[in-house]
Amino acid sequence: MFFPTNALILLTYGTFVWTHSVRDLGAQDFFDLVHSDTIALVLFVTPGCGKCDEITTQFEQASDLSPKASFARVDCSTEGKVCDDVKVLHVPELVYYRLLLLIERQHGPAVTELSDANYDEFLSTDCVSIVAFINDQDEDSIEVYTQVAEKLRGEYAFAITHKSSRANDEGITRPAIMLVSTFDERRSSYEGPFEYESLEMFIQKHGTPLIGELHPEVYASISEVIQPDPQILVPSLTERDHLVDSLYPLARRYANVLTFVTVDTSRYPQRAAMLNLADGIKLGFAIEDVISAEKFPLKSKPVNAESITTFVKDFVAGKLKPEVRSQPAPEKQQGLCLELVGHTFRETAFDETRDVLVEFYTPWCDYCLELPNAEAVPSWWTPPGYI
Repeated sequence: MFFPTNALILLTYGTFVWTHSVRDLGAQDFFDLVHSDTIALVLFVTPGCGKCDEITTQFEQASDLSPKASFARVDCSTEGKVCDDVKVLHVPELVYYRLLLLIERQHGPAVTELSDANYDEFLSTDCVSIVAFINDQDEDSIEVYTQVAEKLRGEYAFAITHKSSRANDEGITRPAIMLVSTFDERRSSYEGPFEYESLEMFIQKHGTPLIGELHPEVYASISEVIQPDPQILVPSLTERDHLVDSLYPLARRYANVLTFVTVDTSRYPQRAAMLNLADGIKLGFAIEDVISAEKFPLKSKPVNAESITTFVKDFVAGKLKPEVRSQPAPEKQQGLCLELVGHTFRETAFDETRDVLVEFYTPWCDYCLELPNAEAVPSWWTPPGYI
């Protein structure tokens, strides 16, 4: 079931006016677009949503500035199944689709056979390239490696060579794999047991930078890693390189529990406020727990390798408390419907001694203005222990 905002509201129908640069998609058009090799920006909206109307104007203007990308809109009031299928739970939501690289990697065999002629070229083509050195008679190892490649082919380039001379040149004992990347150690090798889980774990660990860059293409994958994200906010590449170089030992030490990333504040100036740092800050640091959505901003000055190291150690040791942005709690509650703010939400909403029904609303939502109806709801439940 799709809900237009975090509040439980009804849908009404309205009319949107779009420029010729923005396509209005039905279900089939949507799936045809996002499964093509076209870069696409898709805006999910519903009529009657004030924020949707606001962003629509900006979206139309942006569509005329980027002719290489397709700009499209999906109305979730009429295309609810599309929004459910792609897990759009609130609007407006803007999603970036870029499947060309994935399509290219999914075409043809998952593993490329290497010869002397294409060996060096393969290693220099992708950000991450993986080569297996396996005897052509070792069918079990080849099968395991191929299974891993089939699963991860959309993220990495896989190849195999059966020549023992290549393994000798790389100083590797077969069966083994070598991962070549444009970051960190550059070359990493695995010569342990050829087991599916072991190979996959090695590839994912060494195929991801210790300190990556946060941008729309990788945000979803970073969020899927069930680890808190220390985020280093920097205003320039020079500042980034300086901090990253000094923080590599820290990132390597906590690689199994934290995923470090940098954020370019010149491109994403609003990220600081989202991490509960001062709005508009250029250089900063904060840790985001992607599971609980809690933020731990570093407020001390200066922001450098020393202060970040101390802060991270305290976080891992459980010494830090999350910072919650909150309005002041009401001095006195009026009526049966309690007003919750950031500082009082968890204590009340997750009170295990009672059942709690919470309505989420925003002041710009027309439907949310019908609060008198919501405030009447508590009178319908008389059993004690219900709030």
